[in-house]
Amino acid sequence: LGDTEQRPETLGDHSDRREIERALGGQPGTDVRLSESTGQNLLYLAIPVRSGDGEIVAIARASRTLWSIDTGLRAIYRQVLLGMALGCLLFAALAYALARRISRPLNDMRHTAERLAQGDLGARATVARSPELAALAGTLNRMADQLNDRMTTITRQRDRQQAVFSSMTEGVLAVGGDGRIVEMNRAA
Repeated sequence: LGDTEQRPETLGDHSDRREIERALGGQPGTDVRLSESTGQNLLYLAIPVRSGDGEIVAIARASRTLWSIDTGLRAIYRQVLLGMALGCLLFAALAYALARRISRPLNDMRHTAERLAQGDLGARATVARSPELAALAGTLNRMADQLNDRMTTITRQRDRQQAVFSSMTEGVLAVGGDGRIVEMNRAA
């Protein structure tokens, strides 16, 4: 009854086309073939048109050139690839931010441990936001406090012993296990 490219009276009978036969059977039909009227490879789609009581009264058929479909698909593929690339970049940025959020407190704790090992007993780790890293920083800080307390106690005891040792009027020598003099007071 109608065609967008040709005058219907110039076209032959289409009832033997695969997409039409399927549509006449009540199902949508498709086919890909070279069009006799345009000379191009086309994708055809035929759909049955039903009346109110369900009887097939006509067939609606549409076609597109494979070139236009390929062009459209390429555009979709480009958009999908671009979306995937942007998604990957977003994921990488989030992964980097998460890694930094975890590594920064660990780095701080490592620096604190190095300062403690070098004798800076006032060094303390910054308490992190995550519960696990906060617990680790708290443990490191408690260890530093205990180490500072022990060193203060040892220093106090050594100073006291040194004061007693140096104020004695008798000569005192401290000898090591190898027989060498380790320490002696002024009187000695």
